[in-house]
Amino acid sequence: MDTMVVSPLVKIVGEKLGSALLKEFGQIWGVKKDFEALEDTISTVRSVLDDAEQCCLKNKQVYSWLRELKDVVYDADDLLDKINLKAEKRKMESFGQTTRFIGEFTSDVNPIKRFKLGRKIKSLNKRLDTIAAKKSKFHFQSMVLGSEEELCIKNWNKLSMIDEYSICGRDSELEKIISQLKQIDGNENVTIISIVGLGGVGKTTLAKLAYKNEDIKAYFDHKMWVHVSRVFNIHEILRTMIESLSSSEWKLENLDVLAEKLTEQLKGKRFLLVLDDIWNEDLVEWETLNIVLKFGAPGSKIIATTRSKRVSQIMKSSYIIMLEGLSEEMSWTLFKQKAFNKPDSELNSHILEIAKKIANKCGGMPLALETLGSTMQFNKSVEEWIDARDSDIWKIDGGDGVIASLRLSYMKFPSHELKGCFTYCSLFPKGHVIHKEDLIDQWMAHDLVAFMEVHKGNKYFEQLVQLSFLQNVVEETDGEVTCNMHDLIHDLAKFIVAREFSAKKDTEAVTNEDNGCRYLSLFNYAGKVEPTIIKKVRALYIDGGDSSVVDMISKAKKLRSIVLNRIISDTFPICFSKFIHLRYICISSCDFTSIPNDIGALWSLQALHLKGCREINYLPKSIGKLTRLRTIELELQNLKTLPESIGQCRSIQNFIVLSYQIKSIPNSLGQLEMVRSLNFSGCSTLEGVPSDAFGFGQSNSIRSINFRGCEALEEIPGSIVNLASLARLDLSQCKKLKCLPHAIGNLQNLHLMNLQGSGIQKLPSSMCKLDNLKTLKLDNISLDGMPVGIGKLTKLQELSIFHKGMGNEYARISELEHLNFLSGALEISGLEYLNDPIEASKTNLKQKKNLDHLKLKWGHPYVSFYNRPECWLPVLEALQPPSSIKKWELECYPGSEYPNWMMLSGETSMTTFPYLTDLTLSSLWRCSTLPSLAELPHLKQLKLQWMLLLTNFSGYFPSLVELRLYEIPNLEKLMTIHLGADNVCKPAFPHLSYLEITGCPKLSMQPQLPHSVVTLGLCRSNEELLVGVDLSNGEPSQIHSSCFSLRGFFMAGMKMSTEWVLFKQLVSVQTLQFCECELNCLPDSMRHLSSLCILMIHRCKGLHALPDWLGELKSLQHLDISEPLLTCLPKSIQQLTTLVTLRMNGCLDELKRRCEREKGDDWHLISNVTYVQIN
Repeated sequence: MDTMVVSPLVKIVGEKLGSALLKEFGQIWGVKKDFEALEDTISTVRSVLDDAEQCCLKNKQVYSWLRELKDVVYDADDLLDKINLKAEKRKMESFGQTTRFIGEFTSDVNPIKRFKLGRKIKSLNKRLDTIAAKKSKFHFQSMVLGSEEELCIKNWNKLSMIDEYSICGRDSELEKIISQLKQIDGNENVTIISIVGLGGVGKTTLAKLAYKNEDIKAYFDHKMWVHVSRVFNIHEILRTMIESLSSSEWKLENLDVLAEKLTEQLKGKRFLLVLDDIWNEDLVEWETLNIVLKFGAPGSKIIATTRSKRVSQIMKSSYIIMLEGLSEEMSWTLFKQKAFNKPDSELNSHILEIAKKIANKCGGMPLALETLGSTMQFNKSVEEWIDARDSDIWKIDGGDGVIASLRLSYMKFPSHELKGCFTYCSLFPKGHVIHKEDLIDQWMAHDLVAFMEVHKGNKYFEQLVQLSFLQNVVEETDGEVTCNMHDLIHDLAKFIVAREFSAKKDTEAVTNEDNGCRYLSLFNYAGKVEPTIIKKVRALYIDGGDSSVVDMISKAKKLRSIVLNRIISDTFPICFSKFIHLRYICISSCDFTSIPNDIGALWSLQALHLKGCREINYLPKSIGKLTRLRTIELELQNLKTLPESIGQCRSIQNFIVLSYQIKSIPNSLGQLEMVRSLNFSGCSTLEGVPSDAFGFGQSNSIRSINFRGCEALEEIPGSIVNLASLARLDLSQCKKLKCLPHAIGNLQNLHLMNLQGSGIQKLPSSMCKLDNLKTLKLDNISLDGMPVGIGKLTKLQELSIFHKGMGNEYARISELEHLNFLSGALEISGLEYLNDPIEASKTNLKQKKNLDHLKLKWGHPYVSFYNRPECWLPVLEALQPPSSIKKWELECYPGSEYPNWMMLSGETSMTTFPYLTDLTLSSLWRCSTLPSLAELPHLKQLKLQWMLLLTNFSGYFPSLVELRLYEIPNLEKLMTIHLGADNVCKPAFPHLSYLEITGCPKLSMQPQLPHSVVTLGLCRSNEELLVGVDLSNGEPSQIHSSCFSLRGFFMAGMKMSTEWVLFKQLVSVQTLQFCECELNCLPDSMRHLSSLCILMIHRCKGLHALPDWLGELKSLQHLDISEPLLTCLPKSIQQLTTLVTLRMNGCLDELKRRCEREKGDDWHLISNVTYVQIN
């Protein structure tokens, strides 16, 4: 039996009927008694709705009664909205003049209008009375109407929340996946790991844990996440992958263009791709996608989550994990964790026994256990627990514990508003990234949250998060919060509003079978919608379509919200003056050329989002008439100016502009006294901000200002210091901004200041008064020093850089002493000015346990300020990092010796850093040896560069995955075997997979390249590195088997020999790149590279021709040559039947002429290649 939920809508209508403005209107128009009768009936019905909504699960008559009731209440809501709109407009126009307000209404009262209104209300009353009378035969229990129970909101993680059940009973599965991600398959560039299991068993959560695991970060160049769901749309998958890599939104492109762009980004790169929730069983579609993915470097991985084992087999998964439900013990652990915050000893034993039975009904499904447990935590009495245990919901859906528990969780929501807020999310497609502020705007548009009551919207959002109905919450650095919804939760939302929700795609028609539809979602739509249906629709979501949607939209006069995404039409589809109810508009990536002037007629409009519409370059002046506009977002790349009238939109709280053309801000902006967030990030041509633009400071309402990426901005008005409530200030990448206002310390409520990449050179001394500052980002700026008194900011949790300045006008490094809450990353630079070890010891770095990344940096060693060399070692000795450190960098240390904590064994040695995984030693000009790196058992990444005196590198590195050696000209020996304490030789780098050597002309590996290496890069180094040395006679050995494992080989600035027999042994290499090499022709031995998929040759000036044997590379899929001196192509290139991409950039005119499409002499040789680019 379907569910019918009416209570949220009835509550909204009841509150409207009780408003003072409506009562005043009723008095003046003579319909007061009609309104009162309607209010009484609504109240009577509302008192039985909780019981009725429970009964409808097993009684079809009750379901029909509720359905009939909801239709009438919708009509009542539409009528009340019209009346409220009229009343509010009159009140606004006669603001402060009571006599005029009454007069305006009275002048409108004529017998005909009064009669028509009275007739409409009486008709509603009659319909509602008839329905209310029927309720007596059902014997519903009445509920006392009072204040809704409030949820006690717990603190929720502000960073990418992962469900708690992710660490409950899944440790072994996670460990297996991580192990597989680290392995390199000898036969495939890309391998697939499938997680198979029922919906709600935790597949996505397990994949997300692996995706975010710290240990695998070093293994991949790119990471992408795509939610696939039932429709396997290759176009959408590729577009999502590109957006994930570029962090920007892509408009509609044809499939070939998308595939080419993605191939270009993935070629030769090791990537991790998660394809979440795959249903596709079509082998052809999978193979089509796989063509693009094959360009990845060896070691690339795909994690697929699916409910079907057949899907995993079609994808040719190398490893399959069958995820079962949790055990009874683990199920109870998770349920108890969510439902109770107290130990068992403090709980009612009877409730505990009932709770265990409820947990068992969830079938071991983590999603069900978590959602139901979260909801039940607010049930205090035994009776409530018994009611949940014995609910009829468990008998529905064939005993499916997951679906039943989710429905029960929903029915147990503590407020009607929360139910409405949740079901509204059915409008979004599965996998949709939900933006918190945007969601609250839409809730307001549908009266689920009262206008301007943002705090209630925040509360409902946090409640849904706490109850696990919204999940994967992420707070970005700019404060933006996003989340999404599990597919089963989304299914529940659609199920609850089944009759009122319809989703169609392509040419599927919306017919009379969808009668009653109020929420309509259309995808890539070119079908037909019946006029009788569209005229009732309140929320419209269209993703993909053409001009055919224009006529349809014009008939949807009852719309409260509309989302148009990727519509191919230059004609704007809305005549605004006809949409009196419209409160929310979001138009994204559409081809519309302008916004109609009649937008000012949308008196009810509360939110306007215009994003990615490249053709729109101005806004009409009439926008100033939108006096109820609360949010305006203008991500319009070509918007050139803002109208002065924008200052008349006095209700604006969120003001967002992103344009590459806008140069100034209107003075009228300062009239927006209610604005809370001002965001001009990315406005790269914005030159200045008028002082009057911050006049809204008088209202003390603004919380956030963002000018990130405003590269032309030279000055911030001093009036900004009057914004007493300002909490976030982002001036990052403002490259021309040289200074901050002197009185910036007046901003006593400032929590975050971001100056990354700006032109700021000196921080004002008043900054030390920012007592509540928690985050100060100073990366990539040229500071002279820190202001004296910076140590007073004891609430600082993130300080990216502390620069020690020269002289007493700057803070001493000892001011770090009391900054005990510092976490994350900290760079201490300017250490060349520090000559006092005692002062260095006062930094107390060793005790700052929350730091996980530390960089210590001196200046260049050849400048004159190095006058006390006896202090270098003691200073570094005093700057010992905390034992919790994970990443450590030492740069330009001028000494020749290392401190004890880097060298000795015992308590003061490198063994005191058990968590260190990433180490960089750079420009240690006077050091001829390395510290005791072999004592770091978990070290995974090591980078050594500009160490001029280093000659030898040896030791045992059991966990090292990546090794980079840059510009070490005297390094002669890299020992790849290690003699252990038991006098047994073993590989020195058993897990090394990536090795890059640059500027090491004397280096040789002894005895040979580690067998585990799959990616090797050589630049301006010894050509004999790959040959190895025979230790018995010191002569070059034959090519050894260690090269067999190489999958990627990159060379730059190397002198090549045409006789390199080396390539005969690279039987597994799949990616090969030459860059600026002395290369007259390709080595003949390359013709044996049977596995080669990608060949790149960049700026090799000596190469004048490609060999005739090129056609023997039967696996070659991608050929990329830049600045070639070729005049023609070899005829054998037409034998490369697998070649997909051919690029030749910067080529000679003769080659370009010969390869001209359909005309050139050589075109027939490459006409079968999918992507050809020659220029």
